[in-house]
Amino acid sequence: MTFLAAALVTAAPVFAGDTRISSNGDEYSVSVEADLTSLRSLYPKARFIGVGASTEIVRDHDEFLMMADCKTYSPFFGYGTWAWANGGFFIDFEDIGFEFPQQDAPIEDKTGKCRI
Repeated sequence: MTFLAAALVTAAPVFAGDTRISSNGDEYSVSVEADLTSLRSLYPKARFIGVGASTEIVRDHDEFLMMADCKTYSPFFGYGTWAWANGGFFIDFEDIGFEFPQQDAPIEDKTGKCRI
């Protein structure tokens, strides 16, 4: 029984094939390498690029590279930050944010700086 109790309070490690689900219902695969974690949407998303008559529709997967220093990068959104709290974690860019409620961040915050 003691082992079971310890297992319940210890954060689960991230394994290959793990996924996270955003508050918008999009599912992301998780890939971990040293101090870098990649979240990639399982399905492509359509986004509008440009203004007025020059607007284009671009279809591609979202990808977020989360770094141990609380920074994140996306080929589409540029640089941003990530943070976590007991209720989940989020990724924030200048014009858009992604929330992952009730889930552990897929990268370890070794310094505690990423906690809000």
